[in-house]
Amino acid sequence: MTFLQLCQELVRLGGMAGEGGPPLVTGQSGEYRRAIEFVRIAHEDVCNLHNDWDFLWGLEEIFTEAGMATYAGPEDVGTFDAERIFINGEALSFIDWQDYTPEPLEADRPYAFTIRPDGQLQLIPTPDAVYTLSVEYFKAEPPLTENADEPLIPERFQRIILGRALILYGNYEAAQEVVAQGNELYRIYREMLERHQLSRRQQTHGRQESSPIQVVAQ
Repeated sequence: MTFLQLCQELVRLGGMAGEGGPPLVTGQSGEYRRAIEFVRIAHEDVCNLHNDWDFLWGLEEIFTEAGMATYAGPEDVGTFDAERIFINGEALSFIDWQDYTPEPLEADRPYAFTIRPDGQLQLIPTPDAVYTLSVEYFKAEPPLTENADEPLIPERFQRIILGRALILYGNYEAAQEVVAQGNELYRIYREMLERHQLSRRQQTHGRQESSPIQVVAQ
């Protein structure tokens, strides 16, 4: 569903005043404006539940330069997966920035990397030639702002957004029946979404939030 369609569906489910919901996601007031804000917030809330949703996964290749140690990550990076960064097909070891002590090393094929506070990757040692750096990461979900914007969340699970938005709307209106409706929808679709979109954790036997997925400094 698009951002606009989600807003229109929230109006329908919540029994809000108005026929058919907002025609646009801009220039609205009253109930329509609140519906738009609740959908926007609900989308962010769902995306922020986990930083390693499968639908946020991305891969980028970076070509190193001889004598250059630091490299910017992808423009849409939210977090790096420190276990899944490779150079010419071989995994690099990760060193936490707090544990990294710069030392004079001759340029050579990198065997490790760290992530600086500014979000850049620093290879250790500095490359002595051109290598292919394969970087796996999880995107920062872009906010919903335009009518046609679509969440990265797979469409069959997108009703989780509506469930969360109904909770927000019900709390605002002190309407417990709407909150209950939202809780039920949210619970069902959150279970489904987490079962299907956290496969990385299943493959690594229940990896938790404290595992080495590195948050990029903004």
